[in-house]
Amino acid sequence: MLHASRNVSLDYLKAFVIVLVVFLHSILAYPSWAFFNVNSFLNSSAPIVDPARCEFIDFIPSLLNGFFMALLFFISGLFVYQSLLTKGPVAFVRTRFKRLGIPFAFCLVFVMPIAFYPSFLMSGATQNFISFWFSWSWTSGPAWFLSLLLLFNCYAVIVYRLKLFSRFFPINFIVSNPLVFFLVLIFASGFVYLPLMYFYGPFQWSSFGPLLIGQTSRLLFYLVYFSAGLIVGRVGLSSSFLLDSRVFLRRSFVWLIASAILGFIYLASLKIVPINLTVPWSPPALWWINALIFCFYSAILLMSSLLLSFTFFTRRVDLLDHLSANSFGIYILHYPFVVWAQFFLLPFHLPGCLKLLIVFTFAFFFSWWASFLIRLSPRARYLLGG
Repeated sequence: MLHASRNVSLDYLKAFVIVLVVFLHSILAYPSWAFFNVNSFLNSSAPIVDPARCEFIDFIPSLLNGFFMALLFFISGLFVYQSLLTKGPVAFVRTRFKRLGIPFAFCLVFVMPIAFYPSFLMSGATQNFISFWFSWSWTSGPAWFLSLLLLFNCYAVIVYRLKLFSRFFPINFIVSNPLVFFLVLIFASGFVYLPLMYFYGPFQWSSFGPLLIGQTSRLLFYLVYFSAGLIVGRVGLSSSFLLDSRVFLRRSFVWLIASAILGFIYLASLKIVPINLTVPWSPPALWWINALIFCFYSAILLMSSLLLSFTFFTRRVDLLDHLSANSFGIYILHYPFVVWAQFFLLPFHLPGCLKLLIVFTFAFFFSWWASFLIRLSPRARYLLGG
């Protein structure tokens, strides 16, 4: 029963985070700070920017983007070590390329051009879709997560072969105590994040041609969270603070209150240290305050998300099982539904918040439905990592 509980908790948490990803992309057309670059649509704040704005949602993208990708990398690292033990490095890498590489290629070549074509039309272009497709005028978009995760899995193979964690880290002590784990996570993530944040800022992306690798300042930051998942996975969930330590659950109220407080502090830091998306990065005064609070915020939201998941997601529910089984497919397929829904709603004079709800509802359920249909075919499901 405990083993089943652990799996269901993490399955449902990952699915919930992917729902938040769809929600975030649905939002980006409507905040007051959104902008569209007619001369270079790829340098816009979002593929579609609607004149209808909703100031109420201005702060939501910062709160969501401040933690959920780090949480996804952590969850992704949890079972890597056990998979390496079971399959061995060669079979593991082969499986990872099939699980992540095929969906990434499918997303890059077929899904993303469909997603970015409306943005291309908004820039005043008149080319048909076939001409646009052959021009290769798009990026890998949200599929950057798959490519970076594939790189991290290759890094995990190196760590496994060299046995780095077992040689240099007091793993059991770190993983068994939630406060120690939390503090080490903050220190490690801050150590790699602050220097890159200073030089590159929060919005510069590393890329190789059309392949987005990730936000430059967060590349090592995400690697720290993936490594944290590796460490917990090596020790085992049953020996970690998640299940073995009663202190984590006993003080759950403290963790949740601390998360709410840090959320407000993080938003306040964005007001105190304003960052302009439309100009080249130059570190503003007190930039490090915002960067340091970001590290605290990401870490505390990771802890609280795990706590809530292991507290409330303890039993299987058919509908949530179906969502969980299709969550990876939803991540791969949702972006065209989001962008085209935003594009078709442009002529309608509706409040921005209402358009947001329409876009999210449409994109979420249709990407879920599309994922379900593709996964019905044993051959086609490989496109979604199945």
